[in-house]
Amino acid sequence: MLEPATKFILDLLLQNEEVKKFPQDFVTASMQWVRSWFLTDDDPQTTAVLNAPQASPEEKQEAVRKKTEALLVNPQFRQELEEKLRTYNDIRVENSQNVLIGNTIHAQNVYVGHNPASSTAPAQNLTDLERQATEQRLRLLIQKRLAVQKARDLETDASVLFKYDQQLADLSADIADQKKQLGV
Repeated sequence: MLEPATKFILDLLLQNEEVKKFPQDFVTASMQWVRSWFLTDDDPQTTAVLNAPQASPEEKQEAVRKKTEALLVNPQFRQELEEKLRTYNDIRVENSQNVLIGNTIHAQNVYVGHNPASSTAPAQNLTDLERQATEQRLRLLIQKRLAVQKARDLETDASVLFKYDQQLADLSADIADQKKQLGV
C-alpha cells in the first residue's frame, strides 16, 4: 500500500498531467486531506520539503514515502487513505480506454482498436449517430461489467455471488451484441 499511496499523494502535490484530468472537487478535497496529514506544524521537516519549490521531485517523493510509512500505523489515516486510493483508481479507470482489471490474457497477437481481418460479421449499415450511440453504449456496458466484477470479487455470500454471476453473463451477452452491431 505504501507505493500506491506515495504515488497518489505525490501526484496531487506535483499536480501532474494525470491529476489535471480529474474532477476539480476530487482534487480539491484530496489536497485538503493531504494538507491535514502531511503539512502540519508537528512535522516541520516534511512540511518544509513539500513546500520548497527548489526541492526535487525525488526529495519530495522520499519525504512523502517516509511520512506515509509513519502514518500507516494510524487506523484512521489508513482507512481514509484506502478510501482515497479506491476513488483515485476508479477515476483513473473511468478516464481510460481498453482497460482490463484483474484479468490475465495469454495471446500471440494483440490488436488495440479495430482489426478488420478479425471481424466475424460485417458491421450493419449504421449512420454516424447510430454508431456513436452504439459505441457509447458499449463503453457503458464495459464499465458496468467492470464494476459488477469488482463487487463480485469482494462478495462472500453464495446467493449474492450467484446473482452477480447471472448479471455478468447478461452483461457479457449485451457486450457481444453491441460488438457484433459494430462489426468488431
